[in-house]
Amino acid sequence: MRRLFPALLTAAALLQPGCLRQTPAVPPVQIDQVRIGFPGGSEPGEAADERGRSDLFKSGEWTPVYVDLTVGPQGLVGTRSEQAETGFQVVVEASDSDNVQNSYRVPLPNLEPNQQFTALAYLKPGGLLDDVSVSVRAVTLQPDGRRKKDDPLIPPARFTPQALDLGDHLFLTIGPHLPKLREALDKTNQNQTAARSRVAFVDTVPLLPTEWFGYGAVDCLILPTGSNPDFLKALLNDQQGRKEALAEWVRRGGRLVLSTGHYQDLAKELLARLQMALPVDIQGTLDVPRLEGLERWLVDRRPPPLVNQPLARQPGVTPPIEMARLEPRPGAAGEILVSQSGGAGTHPLIVRAAHGLGQVTLIAFDLDRAPFTSWGGQADFWYKLLDIPRPQPNPTDQAAAANPYPGYGENPSGELATSLQRNLEDFAGVPVISFGWVALFIFLYILVVGPLDYLFLKKVVKRLEWTWLTFPVVVITVSVLAYAAAYYLKGNEQKINKLDLIDVDLASPQGAIYGHTWFAIFSPRTQHYTIGLEPAHPVWTPDSADNNAGVLVSWLGRPEEGFGGYGRTRSQGFFRSAYEYAPAAAGLEDVPLQVWATKTFQASWERPLSPQGPAPLEVNLHRSQSDPQLIVGTITNRLPVPLEDAYLISGGDPIRHTAFSLGDLASNEARDIRLKEGDQGTRMAEWAASFIPAPYYGSSAGPTLPNNLLLREALFHDEVP
Repeated sequence: MRRLFPALLTAAALLQPGCLRQTPAVPPVQIDQVRIGFPGGSEPGEAADERGRSDLFKSGEWTPVYVDLTVGPQGLVGTRSEQAETGFQVVVEASDSDNVQNSYRVPLPNLEPNQQFTALAYLKPGGLLDDVSVSVRAVTLQPDGRRKKDDPLIPPARFTPQALDLGDHLFLTIGPHLPKLREALDKTNQNQTAARSRVAFVDTVPLLPTEWFGYGAVDCLILPTGSNPDFLKALLNDQQGRKEALAEWVRRGGRLVLSTGHYQDLAKELLARLQMALPVDIQGTLDVPRLEGLERWLVDRRPPPLVNQPLARQPGVTPPIEMARLEPRPGAAGEILVSQSGGAGTHPLIVRAAHGLGQVTLIAFDLDRAPFTSWGGQADFWYKLLDIPRPQPNPTDQAAAANPYPGYGENPSGELATSLQRNLEDFAGVPVISFGWVALFIFLYILVVGPLDYLFLKKVVKRLEWTWLTFPVVVITVSVLAYAAAYYLKGNEQKINKLDLIDVDLASPQGAIYGHTWFAIFSPRTQHYTIGLEPAHPVWTPDSADNNAGVLVSWLGRPEEGFGGYGRTRSQGFFRSAYEYAPAAAGLEDVPLQVWATKTFQASWERPLSPQGPAPLEVNLHRSQSDPQLIVGTITNRLPVPLEDAYLISGGDPIRHTAFSLGDLASNEARDIRLKEGDQGTRMAEWAASFIPAPYYGSSAGPTLPNNLLLREALFHDEVP
């Protein structure tokens, strides 16, 4: 008994709350870091741009999101059975330009205990300072693919990254660094009110996007190949779709600058893997003492001689410059910007050619090796090669100065996207009630429920306590009348306005058709919508098992400040429930639309032309051998509808660009062409100026153009001096 009593005291002491220490639970996964966009800076060790942004991206454009994870001691391993499938997903959530939350999901592979992993997701932010959350979720899918359970494993990580300013240009270098590129861009960044140019870099292949739209914020991508062959080899050996994503981005409108000299064999293999057919072949290397062709190209800037430095051990001996030997392909379309004498003749030094809707510039010497890296003319070279726009005042700033208080629905900035969205949301039979009428009815409503109700009860009924009855009666009556009036004016029919832009590429070896679609939906009731798009007519393209391949669908906003624009500085979604992107952003699911509300979307797609069926257009044109300015041949319209107000644009350089009016082309009509530049047609600058209005910064909504002229202005606005 004597021994039992001390033992009981000891046990009681151990059971006190402060004596038992519980080991803190280890989370199943931990989010270590989230990076949105591409790493900023152009020099090794440079972690941020001059505004302190470590990662660069644009609002209103797709950008990659890198989520660094550390798995807990249990690992993350999914299960599969006949009834359900369990896995894990990274979910990135933000708001669009209408402040509606949306999310993009990427599945996680099975991860080992304590493994570190970087998940690659994508985001289209709706503001310059957009609230973003990233979470890891355990998801259970039913056999039909619908989610049965969707539980967060840990609290989401929330932060507010800063995007580039509206109108800023983003240049991305992958592989080696190009320090002097920043110096060239700084020349354009002196005007604080102008659009500025930024430099980002990626020096490891795993940081490259696996989806083509991950490059959406990039204006030009530069790939040097002279000093980091391991990067090229890793890109060539990649099996996760990074080469395919880069090639598709260029085909769908991207600009690629590739330089090669010493490792021209790797560059040649990369171009073959990317399926980029250029107007030249790379055939080994060529040694030249000096790149005088490049010096002549920059003669107006008087660059120093581009030669190697003399050898330290052999004074007076200057080693030659190694360049890739480019041989033109007969009949291939392209533009030789610079030529260089060497060997047995003259060889192209800089070549530019179209690839789909995009552009490829091939440079036959290394931009990341001597002597170019120590050359004093680098800044002028980049300035001219990239066609960096000179500083121009920001149109939004000019508009604000001319019209500091624009009315609702006005477009003082003159942005084409704003005008296009305004046109799309103008539905026939759905009038827009002006703010003046709304203010008048609000005033009458306040007058009825306030003074008139009081005077009626005091002077006529003489019982003020009846306001407990008259007030709700007036409110209900006015609400019913307002709903009936809106129902009468707005209707109960769902409406869609849609605009398509189709590009038929007959120059590429396979042939392709590209589409851009902008559409707005008017919802007569509160409803959630699933948004998708079916691409080209099946007669033109081969059958595909995956109808969503190549389709990209997202919201459309205005490139300006204020509600509905993705240039605002802060946003927080009004709706708690977020709509979702389908895999690879091929569609949208559960998009909420309120009653009598509108929302605008944009989509793009790509399809190869069917080798069996006819192309939408058949073009057989050539220049006469006796007169190179004479264009002869035929154009056949295979579309089931006529082409109205058609034009033929010719010319190998901007000075010779000429627009010929063809009038209307009926369906299946074959038109004989015999047109001569100089004698017929209109110079491009004059033709473009005929339908592109001057910049408007007035105090009203400004001129309204129909959609066809808006698209024409968007396509050819660069032609106006």
